[in-house]
Amino acid sequence: MKQSEITNFCYLGERDYVQGATITNALIRLIPVWGIKNITKISGYFNFLLKTQARYSLIDAFEFVSYAMKSYPATFTLISDKAKYFVLISPEPISIINRKPYDDDSLINNFELDTIKREISIYFCSSLPLFNYIIALNKRLLIHLLPIEGFGQWFLAKFELDNFMHSTNIKGLLKLKLNSTVGGTTTRTIIEFRGQRIGTIFFSRGKLK
Repeated sequence: MKQSEITNFCYLGERDYVQGATITNALIRLIPVWGIKNITKISGYFNFLLKTQARYSLIDAFEFVSYAMKSYPATFTLISDKAKYFVLISPEPISIINRKPYDDDSLINNFELDTIKREISIYFCSSLPLFNYIIALNKRLLIHLLPIEGFGQWFLAKFELDNFMHSTNIKGLLKLKLNSTVGGTTTRTIIEFRGQRIGTIFFSRGKLK
């Protein structure tokens, strides 16, 4: 099995790279196009910044052994009740020419922060993808809890999530809790939605270029 699609990304806000949420949301839209059903888990790995359009290539587990994951800006693992798939994100020599207004802070301006419990929450009720809120909340949580001086910008490095993102018109309390840090440059955050743990997300800084 091998299928591929080329993206039509826009830059968001003032960024000069494609946001991790944008890369992930594009994958989620492709899953039904590729005919993959009953996804139970999605994992994403981000190695370096993507600054062009990209090709999404779906391959099966037998083909995957011949690919070097670190040579791609991002890779995904999809696990269904019947099979395991891999998706490779390859830069294409096509420039991104469009830009859309976007601001993380305005997206989550009514968040609630508890610095003692090291958690942040918001009631999610939006037509925008839930993953955008997860990214924005985690970045805000880390900025509040960890020192900025001497370190670079926070970037999405890895995530493991269940298939809740396939649902539409979902509402509920979204809560993120900082679980651990390593050297002030790598973090692990637990994600809860509607009172249930739905996955973990990892951020890093000073590594992605």
